[in-house]
Amino acid sequence: MKTTDTLIIGASIAGLASAGSLKKEGVDYLIIERHKEIVSPWRNHYDRLHLHTNKKLSTLPYKKFDANVPTYPTKQQVVDYMVDYQKEFDIQPDFETEAKSVKKVDDSWLVETNKGTYKAKTVIVATGPFGRPREIDFKGSCSWFW
Repeated sequence: MKTTDTLIIGASIAGLASAGSLKKEGVDYLIIERHKEIVSPWRNHYDRLHLHTNKKLSTLPYKKFDANVPTYPTKQQVVDYMVDYQKEFDIQPDFETEAKSVKKVDDSWLVETNKGTYKAKTVIVATGPFGRPREIDFKGSCSWFW
């Protein structure tokens, strides 16, 4: 069983932003990703894709896009930015690790994965809009729906 203060499920945009912020604050965390690399959804979009928001509004915490990147970055520029972010913050996900269940046991969370169990005080579910949603409801949960 792997134990940490915070477990992040998902290594795309929200997961990387969470990991970078926790790293900056010195908080112990682990991050798992079901795919074999970070930002898998972005890598699988069509090649002509560009951000539809200004790059100044689309950065992750503590890192801007390079000045030579246009106002509306391409798909590949977004992927490159995320890879640079991962390297800069030394974010090391456990790849090909899929969360199967998350349950509260006493004052911790137990996350069962295809590669074993993780125990954490806090869990961040950063699986994005492209996964299959499963609505959860439990005491103390905080859900954000758009």
